[in-house]
Amino acid sequence: MEFEKTRYFRLAVSLVVVLVGGTFIGLAVYNHQMQAEKTYMTITGGGFIYNYRHADIHYGITAAVQRPTPTGLRLIARFENPTGGQPITLQHAITARATRYSFETPPVQGVKEGHPYKVTLTLEENASGKVIETHERHLVSDVDPGLVPDSPLTIGPGYHRNPERERPTSVN
Repeated sequence: MEFEKTRYFRLAVSLVVVLVGGTFIGLAVYNHQMQAEKTYMTITGGGFIYNYRHADIHYGITAAVQRPTPTGLRLIARFENPTGGQPITLQHAITARATRYSFETPPVQGVKEGHPYKVTLTLEENASGKVIETHERHLVSDVDPGLVPDSPLTIGPGYHRNPERERPTSVN
């Protein structure tokens, strides 16, 4: 009698182990398929930044890693130049620990309210320049650039008033 109890117990434990193991294997295969369908990178945000204190406008994007990337890649962002000409190009080397990459242009001129400006994000190999994937987005400024002053309102790290903007006081 004792032998049959032990035999059924062993059979039940074996069945549970097989079911749990099968479940984990199924989840691993499903996760691998889901990861394979994702791109390496995605553009998660972006926009124009108007800094009225420094009297400049720049724009940028943020990219997020969606799945682990191979080594030896770089991420290149190309921003349409509002004044025309060559796009503004920025790049980052891909690192194993980074999950987000941020790109911000130097100050730009000629931004028009409501006009879409194209941004292209490209993941490519360092050595060969082979393109792995490309993403595009259009950023639109919803602020009139005329609101940005001609010269900075403040100067220095302490945000001191710009002496060039001081108006002479009238004496009556």
